Amino acid sequence: MTGTVEEVSLKKFERLNKFFDWCIRLLNFGYRKRDARFYNYFFPLIFFISTCFNVKHVILTYNSTNRVQATYTIIFIAVHIQSLGKAFMMVINYHDFKELFLELKKFYTTKEHPMITDTRNRHNSTHIQGITYGVVLYWVSFWFAEIFLQAFIRRLGGIEFPMQYTIPFISEDNPAFYVINSSVQNFIFYAALTVMSLSDVMVIMIAFQFRSELVSLAEVIATLDDIEVYKQRDGILYDVYRMHWNILHLFNVLSNMYFYMSFSQVTSSFHGICFLFYAVFVHGFDISSLIIILVVFCQIFILCLFGEILFAKTSALPNALYLTKWYEFKPRDKRDFLFILQHTQKPCGIKAAGIVDVSIYTFVEVLKLSGSYCAIFYALTNKK
Repeated sequence: MTGTVEEVSLKKFERLNKFFDWCIRLLNFGYRKRDARFYNYFFPLIFFISTCFNVKHVILTYNSTNRVQATYTIIFIAVHIQSLGKAFMMVINYHDFKELFLELKKFYTTKEHPMITDTRNRHNSTHIQGITYGVVLYWVSFWFAEIFLQAFIRRLGGIEFPMQYTIPFISEDNPAFYVINSSVQNFIFYAALTVMSLSDVMVIMIAFQFRSELVSLAEVIATLDDIEVYKQRDGILYDVYRMHWNILHLFNVLSNMYFYMSFSQVTSSFHGICFLFYAVFVHGFDISSLIIILVVFCQIFILCLFGEILFAKTSALPNALYLTKWYEFKPRDKRDFLFILQHTQKPCGIKAAGIVDVSIYTFVEVLKLSGSYCAIFYALTNKK
């Protein structure tokens, strides 16, 4: 790949952007110019219907002697809830995604103050490389783990197929009973994997692109500590203000997009982890449990890490501003400085449904609550 560092970074970003755009179009069941049509809700609808079918099978497998089938069935309803929330988000926030990626692209194309442009290009080139590797590695690992889990379960004895449920209104005497159930549920299974993995890798990209811009902003602010540099760069505080305002604008777009998705992610992960712990307590630990636990932990951890990155980096901005030699600024710039400082006082973060802060603390609390509720459920269902 030839070209300058900035051109190479932009090409990598555009490739990722095209990939995400294609995936979102697929999940919307076609290109959209205006408001969503009925057919755009195809994937959320099939996940909702599949969830309803799954509930009955969860009840039927509650007393199953086969730990793998019981665990897989219970976990799959959490997968449905998560897929439903994420697919719905892809539909209702279609244009928000388009706007967000268009704004992120400006980080690579907008020419501002030379110092800001150089700083931003340097951090973008470092982050886009890591983002590309992270997206590919996570996508491959996620699909490999899920397909390996399917293959592992299918090799075990005593497993009924289809595993998730049987489609109502189709008699078991029908010669096509098995074929129809298997075809429908395999389609739903891979559709769910696509929705969940796409959402997760988009979180990876957006989170570290935000981190790149916040690190660039912090570095630009740090240069103001050198009063000689400040004097040579007239109007730098206005550029700092514009960078921060743009980040706040993108954060508001992001908050609207992940309002419901983050809530479905947290609740479904709590549900899944709780029953995973219960299955391990009752039936023991094996490779299928390990794979499911790793996948569920990784999903909730990525979202919580995203929230933690935003919170930590935006929390550091007021201190970085205060530690500059602001007392030597021009009177006009002191006023602008106070204005910027006021707007950086409130850190940015993601709230699940506007209620629960999504951070590493949330990740730990989900694990703790899952363990506590699992212990209560185990005590109630295993009375002598």
